[in-house]
Amino acid sequence: MSSPGAFPNAGAVKSLLTEAARLHQSGQRIASLTPLRQAAQLAPDEPNILHRLGLTLLETGQAAAALIPLNKAIAVRPSFANAHWRLGLALESLGRAKDAMASYSAALSHDSSIFGAAYRLAWLQEAAGQHEEAAQNYRRASERQRKPDSFLSLAQALRLERRADEAKTVLRDAIAHDPKYAAAHALLGDIFAEEGQFEDAFPCFAATIDHAPDMVRGYQNLVQCRRMTAADAALVDKMRSATRLPSTTPLDRAMAGFALGKSLDDMDRYDEAFAAYKDANQGIETINRAAGRAFNFESFRGYVDRKTTKKFTAGPSLASDLPVFIVGMPRSGTSLVEQIAASHSQIHGAGELTKIEPLAAQLARGNGSIAELADAHLNWLREIGRGASRVIDKLPDNILFLDTIAALYPNAKVIFCVREPRDVSLSCYFQMFSSGNAFSYNLADCGRREVQTARLMRHWQKTLPLATLTVTYETLVESLEAESRRIIDFLGVAWEPAVLDFHRTNRAVATSSKWQVRQPLYNRSVGRWQHYRDHLGELEAALAQS
Repeated sequence: MSSPGAFPNAGAVKSLLTEAARLHQSGQRIASLTPLRQAAQLAPDEPNILHRLGLTLLETGQAAAALIPLNKAIAVRPSFANAHWRLGLALESLGRAKDAMASYSAALSHDSSIFGAAYRLAWLQEAAGQHEEAAQNYRRASERQRKPDSFLSLAQALRLERRADEAKTVLRDAIAHDPKYAAAHALLGDIFAEEGQFEDAFPCFAATIDHAPDMVRGYQNLVQCRRMTAADAALVDKMRSATRLPSTTPLDRAMAGFALGKSLDDMDRYDEAFAAYKDANQGIETINRAAGRAFNFESFRGYVDRKTTKKFTAGPSLASDLPVFIVGMPRSGTSLVEQIAASHSQIHGAGELTKIEPLAAQLARGNGSIAELADAHLNWLREIGRGASRVIDKLPDNILFLDTIAALYPNAKVIFCVREPRDVSLSCYFQMFSSGNAFSYNLADCGRREVQTARLMRHWQKTLPLATLTVTYETLVESLEAESRRIIDFLGVAWEPAVLDFHRTNRAVATSSKWQVRQPLYNRSVGRWQHYRDHLGELEAALAQS
C-alpha cells in the first residue's frame, strides 16, 4: 500500500483497515467486509486493499464476488503474485479449472516460492491428465513447503511417477508425525484404492472423515471401496448432514450427496437414492452454469452433424498396430474391457490418456504433418508401454476424434463399448466425475448424449478404414470367457487364461470404476434402470429423440 498521504483520504482509509483487521482477528470476517469495501471505494487503485478485500470474500465463501477486486488488483499491478494465487483459488472453487491453472501459473511466474499455487496447479494438471507436468509441480511444491505438507506434495509426485510404495512410506511418515493429518490419510487411501487394496483404503478414508468432518471428499472415496450396508447407518447419517452444512462449499455438499446416493442405492433404498442423486446433480449443474461450462446439447449435436457429413481422406501415416482405443459413452464398460485386455502379458492398459484431442487440434491448425505427429505420439506410447505389443488408451471421448486416429494410425484397433441406453445414462447421472462430462448432471442430457454418441459410432463404423470390434456390456457380463476370447483375438495376441482373472491383475486404476473392475464379474448393474423406472420420464423422452 502507498505511504500515508500519497492519496486522498489516506487517514480514513487507514482507520477503516485497522477496524477491518480488528474484526477479522476477532473472528468476525463477514463484518470486516464492510470497512474493507469502504476502504476500497476510497482507494480504488490500491492493489493491496483490493487483494485484502478479495481474500476476505474468498474466506467467507463468496468466490464469485472475490473475482472483481482480485482482477482489479492485478490490473493495477500485473506482477502481484499473491493476487494471481488467490484469483486461482476463486476460479477453482467456481469450477473454472483452466482459468485457475492460468492464474496459478501466473502467480508462480512472479514468485516461484508460493507452494500453494504449485500444489493446486499440480492437482488440476493431474485431473486434466497432464501427469508429467503435475509431478513436476508437486515436487516444486514439496521443495518449498514446511513439513508435514511437504510430505504430501512429495507423495503425490511419487504416485504419479509410479513409485507407489515410496509414496506410501512418505505418507506413513507424515501420519506418524501428525496422526490427525487428514489429507495424508486421504492420499494414502487413494493409492491403496488405485491398486485395488480396498480393505486398506477404507480405514484411511474413515480416518479422513474422523479427523476432518468437513473434508467431504472422504465420504465420496469411502463409499467407492465397498458396498454399503445397513450396518453403515451412522455413516449415512453423517453424509446426509454433510449435504446440509452451510460451512461447506456447494461443490462439497454435492460431493456428499453423490456419496449418500451411492450408499442408499447399495442398501436398495432406491427412491431415497434417486432423491439424493437428483439434489447432488442439480448442485453441480448450477456450479457449471455459473462457470459457463454447462453442457450445450445443440452445440454437441452440431459437432456430430459436421463429423457425419465430412468425408474422410486418408494421408501419410504410420503402419503401427501398437495403439488400441477403447471408446464409447462413459460408464459403458470401457474400464472393464481395458482391465480384461490389460490382464494379458503383452497388453499395457495406459488408462485414460489425453493426447488425441490436442493432436486433432494441431492437425486442424496445420501445426505439423500427420507423419510427424504420429511418430512423436507413437514414441511416447512405446515409452509408457514398456515393451508391450499393444498399448490401450481407454478415454471414452476419443470416439469424437476417430477420424484423427484413422489418419494417424490406419492399423490401430478400436473397441466400441455399448450398453443398454437407460443403464448407461443412469450410471452417468449417478457418477460425480473428476472433470469433464458436463452432460452427466442432467438426466435428459445423459439420454441426448447417448443418442448422439451412438449415431457417431454408427457413422465411424461405416466410413473409417479401422479395424473395429463392438463389445456389449450385457453380453460380456453373461458370457465372460467367450467375449474375452473375442477381445484378445481381435487384438492379435495369443490367448492367456489369466485374462479371466482380470480382477486379480495388479495395476493402478484411477478411473471411477476402480472398485468394479477389481471384483469378479457380477450382473447387479444389468437392468439397474428398472429400480428407478418411476423417475425416468425425461430420460425416456430424450432417448426417444433421434
